[in-house]
Amino acid sequence: MPLSEERLQFISDIANGTWVDRLPKDEPDREEKFDRLDKEMDTAMEEFLRNSTSAEELHEFASRYNWDKGIHSMIDLIRNPSCDKNTALLVFWLSGVDYYQENYATRNSIEETSNDEINTWDMIHYIIEKVATGGYGEGSMPLDYKDDIYKSENPLWEIPGCMSGEDSENEVPDIYYDADFGNYGPRCLFCNKELESLEIKQCPHCLKSFVCDCIICRKERGEA
Repeated sequence: MPLSEERLQFISDIANGTWVDRLPKDEPDREEKFDRLDKEMDTAMEEFLRNSTSAEELHEFASRYNWDKGIHSMIDLIRNPSCDKNTALLVFWLSGVDYYQENYATRNSIEETSNDEINTWDMIHYIIEKVATGGYGEGSMPLDYKDDIYKSENPLWEIPGCMSGEDSENEVPDIYYDADFGNYGPRCLFCNKELESLEIKQCPHCLKSFVCDCIICRKERGEA
């Protein structure tokens, strides 16, 4: 069933701040009202991304999102159990993955002060891992991510074919090859990502499994 105009307006308001356009410029105490509504919309967005069970609504949110609002909302979206494979692919290609392909060979080559870039790197590779291993299922949402596929002409690592809709799931991204291990390194307990040698640490809970410090796993552990 198509989403109602009212529901589409709500999604647009929380994803792209379109509610601001409806706030009269000559409104008394406009600045105070703006601050209050801004907080209310941020709270509504957080609750929506955490609780929504509608793949259609999550896809609509991703297509309308204003990336100036930060990366954390997109991370919450792709972690939502109702997030569709094609929605995750849309987020992947809208994230500017070609920039990371061209500028960073590994996560450790990103400066520690660049938190947004580190978090975006983590999100990109979480999506790669989950799509490549079939974690998002078959995908039933529109294939509009195909309009946003941009790959670097001088990549430091390759994007698996499954990220552009090719029939190549379960391929292991070459970026996870670890020369120190002589093969593919151990996987993170939380995100199942192949870990680089410098990322490996023991799980603080069971001391038997490995975990990483990516933003996805820190959210899973309640640390972010």
